[in-house]
Amino acid sequence: MENKLKVEKSKDKPGCALMDACNLEELGIAPGSVIEIEGKRTTAAIARKSDTGYSTKGVIYLDNYTMENAGVNAGENVSVKNADTKTAEKVIFRPIEDFSIIPEIKYDKTELSKVDLSQILNHPLRQGDIIPVHCENELIEFVVEETVPEGTVVFNENTVIQVSKNIIKNTDLSPEHENNVLGKFREAEKAFLDMIRHGTVDRTKYDTDYDIDYLKIINPLTEIVNILKKFEEEIINLQKLVRKDPNDVLARYDLALRLHALRRYEDAEEEYNRALTLAPDSAVLHAGYANLLASGRLHYSYLSVKKEYMAAIELNPDNIEYRLMLAKFCLKNSYNHEAYETLQDIIKLKPDDARAYKLLGNLCFAEYKKYADALNYYKKYIELEPDDHVVHYALGQIYCRLKRFKDAKREFKNYIDADNMGVEGYIDSEVEECIDLQRQLMEMESESDESCPSCSIKNQS
Repeated sequence: MENKLKVEKSKDKPGCALMDACNLEELGIAPGSVIEIEGKRTTAAIARKSDTGYSTKGVIYLDNYTMENAGVNAGENVSVKNADTKTAEKVIFRPIEDFSIIPEIKYDKTELSKVDLSQILNHPLRQGDIIPVHCENELIEFVVEETVPEGTVVFNENTVIQVSKNIIKNTDLSPEHENNVLGKFREAEKAFLDMIRHGTVDRTKYDTDYDIDYLKIINPLTEIVNILKKFEEEIINLQKLVRKDPNDVLARYDLALRLHALRRYEDAEEEYNRALTLAPDSAVLHAGYANLLASGRLHYSYLSVKKEYMAAIELNPDNIEYRLMLAKFCLKNSYNHEAYETLQDIIKLKPDDARAYKLLGNLCFAEYKKYADALNYYKKYIELEPDDHVVHYALGQIYCRLKRFKDAKREFKNYIDADNMGVEGYIDSEVEECIDLQRQLMEMESESDESCPSCSIKNQS
């Protein structure tokens, strides 16, 4: 039996999947058995019965490594089933960071002076998984480069281990990798800006571009400093790689991503141009270059940026992400009609893409004033993303403009309830304040329309 479960984060050790007794019973999984978890990719883990802190039906609790190996984040769904495991005859590991270790060993505690692989005895593995191992008081990450046989295997004392001396030069050339690299930086950036807002950092000394040395001084423990430092180190390693092999497209792509993240725009542009010279038919390179140009720091025209996005779309027309990047860029620059057409194309290709419906709702609501259309798009979005309570506020605004105040109150209450804003009386007062505010805005819009005879767009129901 196979079933879908929602992923939530656990703090358990890597390679364990926690489920409550009901989930285990329904799926026919025994605690301690090996399961396969399929998200964007397939990984394996050991099933464990969750304690009271991790006990929710329909939920599987995974550690960070297992989530990354499955290609999912918390809140996404995965398929779970019992694994058909084989004993690993041989496993080739490759370190992610430079680390000098024995080239080939057989499990023997006396020989494992540097890398104690006994930590992963009876651990299920699949090709491509990232495995953390404690080595001489350091945590070293390895990628499972190859397993014999293929599929889900279990590492034991008879498994022959080969560890490649070459470090991972970079990861796959893929849009998911770009999102991962830049996403980590943006999460750290947000955390740092939150610190400024809460007064942890003196905002008067904060520049719009990062002063890395200053950040290290004011708070060396902040997440953003760790990310910046790591990116600086990775840039140095990648620069060594491209000097050694100037035709390494993957290394140049990875280098361009990190230079972009650190706002070294001209250097990133140079790497993208060199990579595109080597691989002009790479959709990912065109999309990454377009994202760099779209930052606005290099002063390229709208048409130049659009040209790169379109090149990526033409080379890979089935990739929704490229079209979504183009739509967001058009919206940001007020090319609303082109954004609308692009979002419609996304829905045709992927009718269950929630992001497109939300952006269409925003566009019809804020720009076109087509409230009935916006209502339909938002409703479809909520069907696909029921946990996003913020959209209920937008629905409340729309119902006010359609003079459906009873429906507006319901949506505002849904929004405030989900935000845990207080007791019932307080919630009711907040709903009334929302309604009053929307009435005032409607009056202001009405006066603005009456004073502007050339205004042809009216509120539409």
